[in-house]
Amino acid sequence: MEAFRATQRRWAWWGLAALLLFVLFFVGIFAAVFATMKNSEPYKLGVHVLGANEHAIALLGQPVSTGLPSGSVQTAGPSGEADLSFSAEGPKGEGTVHLHATRSLGQWQLD
Repeated sequence: MEAFRATQRRWAWWGLAALLLFVLFFVGIFAAVFATMKNSEPYKLGVHVLGANEHAIALLGQPVSTGLPSGSVQTAGPSGEADLSFSAEGPKGEGTVHLHATRSLGQWQLD
């Protein structure tokens, strides 16, 4: 009987370890996707244009911090398209930035 209980405990620990690895795997994928989006050229271009926009700075104040982007970035060779949204927050207010960018001959441009 004791051997049966020991086997059950081992299976319980292995099950818990498998569940933990499963969760960590998906958290890692989630983090990698958002890190990739945050390092994308369209996102960086949007943040740069936001920081240079006098109207946005007047509404948000400085410094402006941005949140995690959501949306899509698709490239095919030297061309591509991006639709992103991200939050922007400053001492005077907060808002959401929506951008559409296209890539032509390797250069991203906001539309």
